[in-house]
Amino acid sequence: MLTFQSSLGQLASSGWAKYGANAGNTFQGTGKGAVGQAKWKFATFGGIDTNVVTGSNGDIYFGNNGGDLVAESSTHVLQWTLVLPGNYAGDPALGPDGTIYVASAFQLIAVTPAGAKKWTYNLAGSVVSAPVVGLDGAIYAVCSLYNGSECLGAIGTNGKLLWSLAYPASGSYPRPAAVIGPDGTIYASISKTQIEAIEPGGTEK
Repeated sequence: MLTFQSSLGQLASSGWAKYGANAGNTFQGTGKGAVGQAKWKFATFGGIDTNVVTGSNGDIYFGNNGGDLVAESSTHVLQWTLVLPGNYAGDPALGPDGTIYVASAFQLIAVTPAGAKKWTYNLAGSVVSAPVVGLDGAIYAVCSLYNGSECLGAIGTNGKLLWSLAYPASGSYPRPAAVIGPDGTIYASISKTQIEAIEPGGTEK
């Protein structure tokens, strides 16, 4: 498994800003670790169906089994819920400005920290792994297409497609998320036995 330092990528400056904790998917937070004693509990009003991510201010974001994106404050008070299309919420990721990026059905949605939609990008297929934010601020998502193939798409912070690359179906499930290297290189699993390195501009290395 490829791992990189937890400071990589333009994610929110928190201990757990996306699935895998950081752009390198190291699964290593920045805290000192738990001591085995509960600090608080929060009723989610629906089962948690995604990974939980934390913002730089301590706010917590997750998707519930009703297909809502949920925000809980650092003081453990419900901030807002946002109903997503298709009654489905994927794993969220946070950008450096606090924007929440979440996949729902065949869309990638950017949401402000206050719970308002900034933009929606209609995808050619369903997102099959957590999005990741690159050094250039672009959002990278792996999609499964209607014809059975897959693609890696790069979406700009304005909600416009920057580029995409298509691959044969990998046969892997769950589908590994892309990771970002220290120089901004994107590493994507394109089959069960192959990993491809891609320049931030979409050129295959």
